[in-house]
Amino acid sequence: MPSLEQPLRIGPGILNDLPMDRTIQQIQRYTRVFSERLHPLLCALTSARQVGYVEQRETPDRAPSGKFRSMLIDVFGQTFPENMFWNVDRDSVAAYKAKVRANTDEMRARFATLLA
Repeated sequence: MPSLEQPLRIGPGILNDLPMDRTIQQIQRYTRVFSERLHPLLCALTSARQVGYVEQRETPDRAPSGKFRSMLIDVFGQTFPENMFWNVDRDSVAAYKAKVRANTDEMRARFATLLA
């Protein structure tokens, strides 16, 4: 359960000193997370009350990568504006997790059939 109210801002060098499980644990301590990286934002969706992002760009003059946009559409069926916090819809996150789990289980079953 998140316990820290101040926003966590995650830049390109996300907590490089910690192992992945500790990094996830650290992210999930915050109720508000702003991320410049896709995977930390995914970690935050399971616990944060509000999140925000800025699309990744190779260089400042380049177009955005579209990674966040694609992920947001997959999880929530819509996008949200960059550079502002928005409330996390827990039901959408839970439905997305269930969908990913079902897809993983189906893939595992198909591999088992192919290898049998």
